[in-house]
Amino acid sequence: MDLFINKLDQNKFRETNNIWNLLGLNSPQNVGMVSDLITQKSFSRKEEWEEFYYEHGRSKEYLADVGQKLYEAVKQKLDITLDECVECVRFRVICETWNGIIMREPNTIKTIDIATDNKFEFRKTSGNDDFDFAIDFEMFDNNKLICGLQIKPSSYDSSNADYLIRARKNNEQKNRKYEQKFNVPVFTITASSSGAITSGREFAKLISLVNN
Repeated sequence: MDLFINKLDQNKFRETNNIWNLLGLNSPQNVGMVSDLITQKSFSRKEEWEEFYYEHGRSKEYLADVGQKLYEAVKQKLDITLDECVECVRFRVICETWNGIIMREPNTIKTIDIATDNKFEFRKTSGNDDFDFAIDFEMFDNNKLICGLQIKPSSYDSSNADYLIRARKNNEQKNRKYEQKFNVPVFTITASSSGAITSGREFAKLISLVNN
């Protein structure tokens, strides 16, 4: 299986991210519970996932309407077209979901599993838990919850762009809610799509926890 490639101008794509989040265009009401949807069946190709999303998530026309809302919000600030805004929506909803959940997340879990001698169980969280707590997986030892795991691309903690600062702050607040509710820590692990971990310090904290 292969990744979706973002062919948009990267500066334009990044510049729309803040508005995307501020307007709540990434909410389940707008895009559906994509993290649940993509796990409902196995896909052999990324194109199958995209077709499945249009059949069971939101239609192309609906996403185009979301793109229109994005365009109206940014057209006075950015040199961007309506078609580019619609593609921004498609890539964030369909392509990033595939690249993250189907490619990066399982590969990263495999890396963690090997590093912890295959002693633990990793359970994928529901879309609701992901949205409420910014948690992608929970780690168990004989059914005892050890910690929550948030898996992000390597760029997540290597940039000080405004939208990423806000995203990190928002996710940290959600993580704290999880820690208070379940009395276990949350670790944010950044990695490439192949599962190569780039957050060395955070990963070392995780390994230290499970080895004690």
